[in-house]
Formats: sequence, structure tokens, C-alpha cells
Amino acid sequence: IELGPASATITAADGSGSGIKEIRYWVDNESIGTSSSSAASVGLTGAGPHVVSARAIDKAGNISSLVTATVNLDSRN
Repeated sequence: IELGPASATITAADGSGSGIKEIRYWVDNESIGTSSSSAASVGLTGAGPHVVSARAIDKAGNISSLVTATVNLDSRN
């Protein structure tokens, strides 16, 4: 449990492939944004569990599997 608000950092790597073209990410199943680099940060607010999901697309057009993590925010002082 974290004290909210918080942020989630999303990173992607392509090893010796073509390189990362973009990261697409969602919070609570709502599209939040796209990053045109190999890293993205998203803010999380509101107490309770939040589901952060992301996938990366490389410059060759390959799309990664969806990766998901649940983050619990506790706004109690």
C-alpha cells in the first residue's frame, strides 16, 4: 500500500532489435497516453486499487504482450 497520489513508471527494452517506437498505456482500462520513447510515467490518484497496463511497439512494428500491474493507493494520513 502506498500513500497517494503516486506515479507509475513504465519502461520498455528491445535488446538488439530495431528499438522502441512507442509505449501505449492505460489506467483502470481507460487509455491514458502514448510515449514516443522507451519510458513513460503516469500519475495515479484516488484511494483504492488501480490497474496499470502497457504494451510496447518496436520500430519494426512488433507489438508486445500486454503487461498489467495492480497498485493500491491509501489516502489515509
